[in-house]
Amino acid sequence: MNADLLERLKQRDPASQQELRLLVFHRVKALCRAILQDEVWAEDMAEDIWMDFLFDHVDRVQHAPAMGAYLRMTTVRRCVRMKSWRKRHDPIDELPDLQHPERELAPDKLARQQDKQRLERCLERLKPQARTVFRLRYEEDLTQDQIASAVGVSKPYIWKVLDKGLKALKACLGE
Repeated sequence: MNADLLERLKQRDPASQQELRLLVFHRVKALCRAILQDEVWAEDMAEDIWMDFLFDHVDRVQHAPAMGAYLRMTTVRRCVRMKSWRKRHDPIDELPDLQHPERELAPDKLARQQDKQRLERCLERLKPQARTVFRLRYEEDLTQDQIASAVGVSKPYIWKVLDKGLKALKACLGE
């Protein structure tokens, strides 16, 4: 990586972005895969890191040889943070005792059903496109790239829709 490439990246030149992607993106993705141990999460995280670097962080890099180290450091930091988050929010912890399903108390079932109904009401408050994005992401388990292709918008737009939608859902559920 040289200073000319860095300057072209700072000018948001698509050819330079593609050139850098061919040089290093496979390493970012492999590092995400190694840390997260999940292909779908690794793909999403690698794409997010990549987009953030190209559109927000490339201006902070002062020396071309530092780009690789910057990407590696950012990838490790964000993937470790995501792995920790996923560990704390693992849905398997929310499942009833599978060995003794009769032990599950009726009030717990009722509370979960009411929570699902509240979530459905809150989802209905979202715009139709946001509901579609949520359905594709959380029910169909598509990556942000796949959703962007399916809906016909950019990946950063999908990220914004998910982010804004999650904030709206949290606010609605907090009422």
